[in-house]
Amino acid sequence: KWIRWRDTIAGGAHIGVDYGRLGDNLPAPRDVISLYKRCGIKSLRLFDPSPEVLQALRGSNLRVSLGVRNEDLPSLAASQAAANAWVNTNVAPYRSNVTFGWITLGNEVIPGPFAASVAPAINNIQNAINSIGLSGTKVRYSNIILLGKC
Repeated sequence: KWIRWRDTIAGGAHIGVDYGRLGDNLPAPRDVISLYKRCGIKSLRLFDPSPEVLQALRGSNLRVSLGVRNEDLPSLAASQAAANAWVNTNVAPYRSNVTFGWITLGNEVIPGPFAASVAPAINNIQNAINSIGLSGTKVRYSNIILLGKC
């Protein structure tokens, strides 16, 4: 599946969509974004930066949660310059016409080898986001928590 429905809460309950890009025969990003808008979707989560998808999001008025790849966490944690470069590549070119609500880091990495990189990477990315004038964009840890047996 290329989408998964979920409820999100941010300033009220609404429907958001996880926009996964792993799979075959995926529709073009512009077609996906058009579908979201027709269906009244207001928010989407992109698990990693995709220039093609970010380009399709320009002017869409969809609120975007943009993920950082887990393998990028150690360099982003170790270096403010690396975090600045990540933001300048993946956020800054789109900031005037893509609504970034959140930048998420650490998708299901705690516990694990990337766990120690999450907090410093969050700080460095938040500093980089603030430096380009997007102080309203939240930088958060992303994880799934098992609440009970299925």
